[in-house]
Amino acid sequence: EKHKACSMSDDSIADTLVFQDPPTNVKAVSPAVMAAVTPVLESVALGQDDPAIIFDWHQPALLSLAAAPAPGGLAPAPWMIQPLTPHNIQSSIIAFAGVPAGGTHGHVCFAPNTLVQFNNVMMRVGYIQDHEWMQAMAASAQIGVGAANGPLATLHFATDRNSTPYAAALVAAPAGTQIFA
Repeated sequence: EKHKACSMSDDSIADTLVFQDPPTNVKAVSPAVMAAVTPVLESVALGQDDPAIIFDWHQPALLSLAAAPAPGGLAPAPWMIQPLTPHNIQSSIIAFAGVPAGGTHGHVCFAPNTLVQFNNVMMRVGYIQDHEWMQAMAASAQIGVGAANGPLATLHFATDRNSTPYAAALVAAPAGTQIFA
């Protein structure tokens, strides 16, 4: 069964987007992010084998992470731009995670991606989430799924123009905080 996700102008792609797959963990893409990715989704080839990855950043978590005290004894992740600011955090994560992506569109979208590219991007997102320094910073900043300041970003996946980007549950870090929802 397909479910309507959001409403925008009648001529917008968002009006024709519907959820696919079991919508048990679906979270709507924020209107600002949807506005930013709609032109991308309209301009690239999407399909079950060419998914887009969309980052819906959470400002409270970005601000908390940027302001958090550095964990003692741990060097910052080598891919993290210093000083920590919300913009540098987004830029660092997009730059590192997006190396294998088919295309990078600002801080919000990787598209199009082959399945291999998609899997490689998601492996890098998992590496970011599991990194010892990121885990320590997440604890210090109180970010993550269920934490006071929420997750750093919700990741959504779009598989075609007839499906709304949907959030899929990511596996929690082995012994830590699930930074991305």
